[in-house]
Amino acid sequence: LDGLKKSGSARPQELETARTNLIMARAQVQAEKEARLLRAAEEQVILAQLEEKRLYSPFAGVVVRIDKQEGELVGGLTGESILTLVQLDPLLAEFNLPPAEAMSLKVGSIIPLRLAQQTAAARISYISPLINAESGTMIVRLVVANPDLQFVSGTRAILSFPLTQETSPHG
Repeated sequence: LDGLKKSGSARPQELETARTNLIMARAQVQAEKEARLLRAAEEQVILAQLEEKRLYSPFAGVVVRIDKQEGELVGGLTGESILTLVQLDPLLAEFNLPPAEAMSLKVGSIIPLRLAQQTAAARISYISPLINAESGTMIVRLVVANPDLQFVSGTRAILSFPLTQETSPHG
């Protein structure tokens, strides 16, 4: 229209209308860009809110009990559990042994443990430094690798003495 105005073929009013339309179109484009940025920021806020509500486990496991249902209030300082998650690999076993037997063991040693008609290699992870006054026993904790989930959690574990101990290379 500027070229037509110079040659006298366009009226000044047409030129002003075109300029006004151009300014309005540019403003509309800018408004849409800002609206898009606002929607992206709102999306990030919503994603962050969802992330706050997501539960993460410190280990791979199986949910065995759900204590809260969808929509129930969770939070506060009540210490309420949401669910019970069990770890199946490794398995842990705890024994109360007579002091003479417990003191013959060494943390890090590998000993045979009977689980469900099978023998598993168990690593001694803890031996209590104290004797329980009531029972006259000491706590010994064992760890059994269970990567293929061949042993079921809760299976009765049996230690037979005398034990044959192997010192762990990581021991």
